Amino acid sequence: MYSPHHRLAVSVEILGSAKIAKESFPLRYGKYSLIRTADHEFGFNLNGEIKFIRGLSPNWPHPAEQEINSTFTNVEITGNFLIGTTLSAEHHNALLELLGSAPETAKAKGAIYLSPVKDSPKKRELLPQFYEIKVRSRLSTYMYLIQRL
Repeated sequence: MYSPHHRLAVSVEILGSAKIAKESFPLRYGKYSLIRTADHEFGFNLNGEIKFIRGLSPNWPHPAEQEINSTFTNVEITGNFLIGTTLSAEHHNALLELLGSAPETAKAKGAIYLSPVKDSPKKRELLPQFYEIKVRSRLSTYMYLIQRL
């Protein structure tokens, strides 16, 4: 169901994957429902509980995410991005610009996690790229050492 007046789309009882698989993208399992706005996608289980929220806007972090991080002590919204020498220079530069322009108030919470792509060279060869992003980022930045997407 789509409401052009409210720019809202609601999808109910979507069937996710029936079998468990490791993919390079988020994979949903079982039945779930979605509410999609211009800025966010909200995923709900069959009990109507929010299971995930995904930001769709290029303006990140959204003020609502900052408010959640500063208001709730037991909740933290983080960001995950890909890193690798096989990705374009535009990807790397956009990541530097995005993380370098994050609001200073978000520093206490809202860490960034970088995942090497599968075809990346050894971790040691990714360290210069990681350090450049870490130095420029206004948010705490970490790299997954085992996970490769």
